[in-house]
Amino acid sequence: MSGHSDPLQHSGALPTRGPAAAAQRRWLLVVLAAFSASRLIYLGWFGVRFDAIPLADYFQFVDEELLKTRLLESVYYLRDQPPLFNLGVGVLLKLFPRHFELACQVLALAGGGLLAASLFVLMLRLGVAPALAAACTSAFAIHPTTVLLENWLMYEYPIACLLTPMALLLHRSLSRGRRRDVFGFFALAAALVLTRGTFHAAWFTAVTVGVCFVVRRLRNVGPLPSTPGAALPPALAGKPPVAPGVRRTLLAAVLPGLLVAAFYAKNALLFGESLSGEVYRKLNLYMMTADALRPDLHDDLLRDGRLSPVSKIDFYTARPPDYAQWLPPLRPTGIPLLDNESKASGRANWHHQSWPRIADLYNRDAQYVMEHYPSVYWYNVWGNLERYFVPAWQTYPFNRGAHSNASKLEHSLDFCDRWLSGQVDYARPGWLNVLGLLAALLFGLLYVTMPSGPRDSPDAARRCPRGAAGRAVVAFMLFNIAYVAAVTILFSHGDHNRYRFPLMPFYAALLALLATRLSRQTGR
Repeated sequence: MSGHSDPLQHSGALPTRGPAAAAQRRWLLVVLAAFSASRLIYLGWFGVRFDAIPLADYFQFVDEELLKTRLLESVYYLRDQPPLFNLGVGVLLKLFPRHFELACQVLALAGGGLLAASLFVLMLRLGVAPALAAACTSAFAIHPTTVLLENWLMYEYPIACLLTPMALLLHRSLSRGRRRDVFGFFALAAALVLTRGTFHAAWFTAVTVGVCFVVRRLRNVGPLPSTPGAALPPALAGKPPVAPGVRRTLLAAVLPGLLVAAFYAKNALLFGESLSGEVYRKLNLYMMTADALRPDLHDDLLRDGRLSPVSKIDFYTARPPDYAQWLPPLRPTGIPLLDNESKASGRANWHHQSWPRIADLYNRDAQYVMEHYPSVYWYNVWGNLERYFVPAWQTYPFNRGAHSNASKLEHSLDFCDRWLSGQVDYARPGWLNVLGLLAALLFGLLYVTMPSGPRDSPDAARRCPRGAAGRAVVAFMLFNIAYVAAVTILFSHGDHNRYRFPLMPFYAALLALLATRLSRQTGR
């Protein structure tokens, strides 16, 4: 038997004193110093500033004036967006009306520091050497794409700042069993559901069931060994595993789960459907089907009455009156969010009460094409899969020359895309991106599902139950990578590379684990 331990069978308990703990603290300081120095350079030398333009321009946001004057009412009546992101933006607008962008930038910097520290500690807990963990974390933290999305008022960076600490808290809860870690994990899970519609109740339920399954297995391994030569320190011998029980896990999930359930119940009560984002789902399906037809075929179907005249209207620039002939008269609700057709900025208000009916008009055309020309949809899915491997910033609104921060970082982005992603042509997958991401996924799958050595013998869980926390966290990473990829590639017509960004810390951790395993294999 080799003396080298499996990195994923690491006990999960970091040293709190001694040379090892001091070394880990020094490397954490290196990570935070790299993060801080890079932000000084990006903000001072390159002139990067927080981009709050989406607040006025993007359909995801409530009208800025309503966020300032009718915040709680507007957030309550949100139909196709979870409430938390708009609520947070509204609170910042109220607290810092003259310095909103600065407040956002300060919060983004704080979130970035937390993200970097969480990723570094997570890698340590999974058994990655401190120097390698610091290098991988710093590479992610100082990458210009990270900085670009950090300074953009949109979901991607906040989601990354929730997912990575979730993985860390999951490992802590499984290896220590502390109530606050378990509750913190589910609180962040609920925050994700209440922030972005991609993470809905089915995701929350799947995560809860998965954690309970892991906890049940850990609790069933019985007392830890007390025999000589056991792989645990004497102080732990004969004691039960410290993973929380299923009952404690479910109790920790109750309050966050009730918040999620309340959100869905509110939507069902007010709008007749519990899921948020149905408008976007239907319009995305239309873009992947009827809107993607060959122009000549589209015109023929339109002429024959198989597609509706609605398909000639660009919904991105249209207003509800453009659809008046197909919509029943609507009564004012007295709620500005639901009654105003446009925002104060002049952009369309997609939270107007007519948009679910408008989306239904497009959805009928989409369903016809899905039934009679399904190859159009699957051709777009294949294109979405290719787009997934494109560098995350190469999508709207960061097109070349069209975005201030992207223009300032153009040379840095080009350098990273060419030499770190292996990209030859703009907006095309880089070969290093494809190779690295697929290698990380394959490695993670093999580590979770296949035996990897003597510690995977039948009594492995009994001898080292805390090592199972590492495998559970890797499974959690893989689940979220697969979930986000499937939901976006199958149901969204664009921006799949950007949707991948919140999962990049997980890819970084998997690649660090792969490097750790390879170095230990070659060192045997």
